[in-house]
Amino acid sequence: MSAKTPSLFGGAMIIAGTVIGAGMLANPPPPPAYGLQAR
Repeated sequence: MSAKTPSLFGGAMIIAGTVIGAGMLANPPPPPAYGLQAR
């Protein structure tokens, strides 16, 4: 299990980064207030 955790975590980070990157390219950047509320 411990051997698979890093690869799964890395894959999740790559997928999340791809989704965020695609979303930023497809949608205009939100105002700073929206970014703070999202977090």
